[in-house]
Amino acid sequence: MSHPISVVLAAIVQEGNLIIIKRREGSLAGFYGLPGGKIEHHEHLQEAIIREVKEETNIDAKFEELISVISEVVISGEERKHFLLHLCRLKPLTRSLGGEELASWVPLSDIGSLPIIPSDLRMITDIIQAKRRGYYDCVMRKNEEGVVLEKFLLVHPFNKA
Repeated sequence: MSHPISVVLAAIVQEGNLIIIKRREGSLAGFYGLPGGKIEHHEHLQEAIIREVKEETNIDAKFEELISVISEVVISGEERKHFLLHLCRLKPLTRSLGGEELASWVPLSDIGSLPIIPSDLRMITDIIQAKRRGYYDCVMRKNEEGVVLEKFLLVHPFNKA
């Protein structure tokens, strides 16, 4: 039995613009999404997201808070992959982009016009913009037509402190 893959994703917003990256590899190549990646063995959440942001965007950032956790199942034919996504808010310490992926500052108002990973789009609209933070269940299905979001459900809201 395999376990969920732990992943960190970054919500970096400054002056109404969000950093997104264009995936160059894998089954989601060509789609835009939030920067992030797998948490390495013996790595803490805040270390992982700062490292991933630096690798993918070449900016320095400061971890501010965990804003949501998303249990995402991706179905492709008979294959199912389960990811435990930790969406983190970061403060950019530098602004000039580079890195391993094609990173861009995009106005939040333009996000819907891009070919973006469907679950990432919902994270942007529901969590980052609408501030509905909490624990979510998510199911995406990949088929010959593309990638379809079948479920994105807020299961348990986080209490506001």
